[in-house]
Amino acid sequence: MTNVAQLELSQTGRRKTPTVLYMWVGAILTFLAISALLSFLAIQTMSASGSRIVNSTGPVVISTQGLVASIAEADAANTAVFLSGIDGGIEDVSQRRLYESALARAPQQIEDISAGIGDDETTHNALKQVALQLTEYAGVVERARLANANDLDGAIPELEESLDLTGGPNGMLRNASEITTRTQDQFSNDIFAGGFLWAAAGVFLVVTLILLVIAQVRLRTLTKRLVNFGLVTSTVFVVVLTVWLAAATIGRQADLDNASNEASLDIAASASLQASAFEYKTQETGAIIRESRAELPNQTTVEAIDESLRRVNELADSNRERALAVEVQTRWDRYLDASGVISARVLQGNFAEARAEVSGEGNQTFNGFNTSLEALLLLNQEQFDASVTSAESRLEWLNYGALILPFLAGVAAWLGYRPRINEYF
Repeated sequence: MTNVAQLELSQTGRRKTPTVLYMWVGAILTFLAISALLSFLAIQTMSASGSRIVNSTGPVVISTQGLVASIAEADAANTAVFLSGIDGGIEDVSQRRLYESALARAPQQIEDISAGIGDDETTHNALKQVALQLTEYAGVVERARLANANDLDGAIPELEESLDLTGGPNGMLRNASEITTRTQDQFSNDIFAGGFLWAAAGVFLVVTLILLVIAQVRLRTLTKRLVNFGLVTSTVFVVVLTVWLAAATIGRQADLDNASNEASLDIAASASLQASAFEYKTQETGAIIRESRAELPNQTTVEAIDESLRRVNELADSNRERALAVEVQTRWDRYLDASGVISARVLQGNFAEARAEVSGEGNQTFNGFNTSLEALLLLNQEQFDASVTSAESRLEWLNYGALILPFLAGVAAWLGYRPRINEYF
């Protein structure tokens, strides 16, 4: 009886062992499949967010600041043209051409922004408002010019309306600022897209590795064989995918953080400086055309410009960028020297000389400042594009690897288990 019982127990164990082995290989294959799916979805999500950054978020931020520069340049030139033509004066032809050139750039920049903002309703409404205001602005400028040339009473109110359309509380620059803010928020969301899926994929890959190690230990105990080459090969494939996915994701995140913390913040700082400088110029122009000392640039605006200049210099992190930041500061200082003369004329009540200063040295130095700021913006764009391109290059072929490597790992695991299972039949 004892021998019969032992034989039955042995046969029961032999029947149970293949079942256990099937369960182990099934668990490994299941975790490999889930890891492959999560990895693939994470990569697809990150690739989609990268495409938005390349084709939408980045170009919109850059084009918006280009639009702001064009509007600022057009309005400064128009003001100079208007002031040069007051009281029968001769219009400044070079400034008129500068105005026309800057105004001609704006519609294309609006089209570029429109093509990239997607379906965000708030951004679309802000851009639509800018487009309508730009058309209205061009009409108001021509009416002001005509009235000024014919010495009509409505010339000054028309110029004031044009200033309000550009730098007023609900003007084009305010709406452009809304577009920039919304786009930067989208950029922040895109940077971290796919983070949860990546973390989940990482967890499943690590668990799969643990399962593979435990499986090899159990098989060694069961079969007395030191190495199961199928499971070792499977482990290698999983390790390769885990390291590849981690390196690509961490590197991509570093590139996008660089785009955000350096290029994107640089652009935001330049945009803030641009807006504050334009507000200063608008206040100065308002004081002259209304002949009001009280409307000269206030201390709040000056402090905002100083803070923006400090921020631009602080963020400059390359020799080229630092050189451009110094150039921007130098150009602004030159404009402030001219502005100081203009303010002195206004305080003296000598508005005719103030208008002459604005049309001459004042406008030339402001345009020089605006040009140097545009050069800095172009450099920021180059940095942004380079960082984003580097980020996206890290995902090349990884979506294929996320599917092929788990498949090969599964095949290797099955081939490692199959001979051991066959031993029981």
